[in-house]
Amino acid sequence: MSDDVAKSYPQLRIGIVVAKNIQNAGGNQELDSLKRLAEEKIRNNFASQTLVNHPYIAAWRETYRSIGVKAKKYNPTCEALIRRILDGERIPTINLTVDAYLLVETETLLPCGGYDLEKVQGDITLRFSSGSEPFSPLGGGPSEETNPGEVVYSDSKSVLTRKWNFRDADSTKITSSTRNVVLFSEAAMTQIPTEAVSSFTEKLKLYLEKFCGGDIRTLIASVEQGSLSWEIA
Repeated sequence: MSDDVAKSYPQLRIGIVVAKNIQNAGGNQELDSLKRLAEEKIRNNFASQTLVNHPYIAAWRETYRSIGVKAKKYNPTCEALIRRILDGERIPTINLTVDAYLLVETETLLPCGGYDLEKVQGDITLRFSSGSEPFSPLGGGPSEETNPGEVVYSDSKSVLTRKWNFRDADSTKITSSTRNVVLFSEAAMTQIPTEAVSSFTEKLKLYLEKFCGGDIRTLIASVEQGSLSWEIA
């Protein structure tokens, strides 16, 4: 992480899950059933009009505003997923890993995104963008450019995620053939306790072990003395 992001967000914690040698192809009926139960729980406990009152959703809206992003126009990633569920949509079916982290998003109301480690070039860094950096969004579509001051994840070659966790790049997307992944869930504001981030990583580890197998480890990185760093072996 860059020093300026660490200094700007002294309460930042990032839950990290690294999964290697996973099996990511195919589907799983138990996972699908858990997704249906999570959707039902969301619809029974939330409403579109009052969703912003939840402290985690409010915290991420505040975080977006702090980097000049209009949260009403660009819903933080978890909020956007919850709103789609409230509108009657289902949690998307992509592949086992993505489905698992989307499920945990709905269960914890925390964001998550991740990358195929085999497609990452060099180290992953969370930093402020200088602006006008090219970005190829997940799913294709026109190339974009970053805005000055927005927080991005990047590797040594390109921007991997825009607006902190709003949209991932197509180049490092997790597919059914992916075998090694890294996944991030962040909390930049004190309204989200560290215990919630830890719960996210442990839930995700449990689901990945159950549905994908492989070797999985978790850690919580936090800002200490103005800096934050981690190494993904």
